[in-house]
Amino acid sequence: MTTALIYAIHRTHDWWTHVGANLGFDKVTVLTDRRDQGDASITDDYYAAYRRRYAARDVASSLLTEAEVKDVVARCRVLRWLPARKASAMALAMADAMHIQLEAIRPDFVISFPIDNYNQDVLARLARKRALPYFEVTASALPGMCMLMHRGKLITARAEPDAAAVEARIHEIADPLFTPAYVQGQAAYTPLRFLKTLGYFRIRAAFFQLYAWARQDRLNTHYLDAQPWLGHKAKWSDARITGMVESDWEAKVEAFPKEKRVLYGLQLFPEAAIDYWIDDLDLVRHEDMLVEIARRMTAAGYQIIVKDHPLQFGFRQT
Repeated sequence: MTTALIYAIHRTHDWWTHVGANLGFDKVTVLTDRRDQGDASITDDYYAAYRRRYAARDVASSLLTEAEVKDVVARCRVLRWLPARKASAMALAMADAMHIQLEAIRPDFVISFPIDNYNQDVLARLARKRALPYFEVTASALPGMCMLMHRGKLITARAEPDAAAVEARIHEIADPLFTPAYVQGQAAYTPLRFLKTLGYFRIRAAFFQLYAWARQDRLNTHYLDAQPWLGHKAKWSDARITGMVESDWEAKVEAFPKEKRVLYGLQLFPEAAIDYWIDDLDLVRHEDMLVEIARRMTAAGYQIIVKDHPLQFGFRQT
C-alpha cells in the first residue's frame, strides 16, 4: 500500500484533497497548519513545542542541528526578521510538529507546492532524513500544464517529449505578446494601481494580525508573511518605480553609448522559493547587492536597463 502526505498551504486543502484522490495512491493525508482544515493539522503540536523550546532557549534538537536551525531561519523571509531566540524556537517547534505527523502517517511520498517558507523547508529536511521522495508541484507559465520540481531542480519524466510539441511551446513563449497562463488580463502598471494594490495589502495585513489573535494562531506563517514590517515588503515610497517604466526604452537605450549599458534581467522576485534553490547563503542577499551595484554604476555614468522575467510579464502589482 502506498501512502502520500500532502502539505497544503492556506486555503488549498480542498483542492489538494481532490488532486490527491486522483493521484493513484492507496491513501492520502492532507496536512495543514490550520486547526479546522485538512485531514490533520500541526497547529496544536506546534504551539506546545514552541512554548517548550522558547522557555528552554533551545537552539538545536535531535531533529535539527544548530547549523540546520540557522540555515532554516536564514532562508525564510519571515523568520529572518524575528529575534533569534523566537525564530529558533519556531523552527524547532515546526520540526517537532512535523515529526509527530510523519510518525503517525508513515508516508511513502511527500508532496506540496514549492518550498517557500520554513514549514515546508523543515518538512522536506525531515523527509530527506527518512529517504522519502519530496515532490513540489507548481503551475506552468503555459496553459494546461504544471511542473514537478525539488528546490528549483526540475523533475523530468523518463520518456523524451515530442520534438514538435517542444518547438511549439518555444514559439509560444517567444511571442512578444506572451503572458503567463496565471496572469488575469492586461493592466497598466501605474502609480494608482500600485497604491490601490499596496493599500489593499496593508488592510489585509491588519486584518490578519487581528484574525491571528482571535484564532489563537499568532505565529501562523500565512498571517506573519502578510505583515508590512518584513524587510522585503513594498513601501509607499516605492510607488516611484512606476515612473521608471519606459515605453520608448529602445530609443533611450540607443541614445546611450553601448559600452556604458548594463542589462539587469530580473528573477521571479518576490518569489520566496528562490531562497531555497541556492546553496550559498550569501546569495540570499543578492537583491540588496544588485541594488548597491546599480547605484555605484549609475554614479559612475553607466545606464542600467532593467528587464522583467518573462514569467512575470503583466503579473507584478507592487
